[in-house]
Amino acid sequence: MNRGMTLVELLVALSLLGTLMLAMVSWTRLSVVVSEDVTTRARWESAADEVLQHIQDDILTGDFPASEDAPRVKVDAGKLALRARRLSGSGGGVLREYAFDPGKAQLAVREKDPTAGRAVSPQPILLLGSVASWSCQIDESGKHLEVELRSQAGVRRARRYAIP
Repeated sequence: MNRGMTLVELLVALSLLGTLMLAMVSWTRLSVVVSEDVTTRARWESAADEVLQHIQDDILTGDFPASEDAPRVKVDAGKLALRARRLSGSGGGVLREYAFDPGKAQLAVREKDPTAGRAVSPQPILLLGSVASWSCQIDESGKHLEVELRSQAGVRRARRYAIP
């Protein structure tokens, strides 16, 4: 009696093993891709929530009296301008202008001196990338600001703020 394996049996065993390994590699690769998508989405949602929280903080720290020619919250041509307190330096007021750049798919903020109108920060500060759309509007009563961000992957984050 022969106790060894024939060449045909060895080739069949190797082809089955190869097929099994290919299936496992494909399944692992798919798991990694799905995991990366979920992680990217979660990071974007977290960053968008931080931007929305920053806007809320600006609304709450802007304790300057509003007037016709200097409202505390202004929406114009897709830009959101908020009169708030300066976070660093000598304190005082600052005008933060949030703007969406569709060409770069980015939301950025620029700080301006509210009296001189010149930029305090030399470059806009990038807040969020991969932005597909940005909208902000003040409701008809003038008492609420609505802000919506949408990612290129279709994730939507929105908030409604009371304007003091």
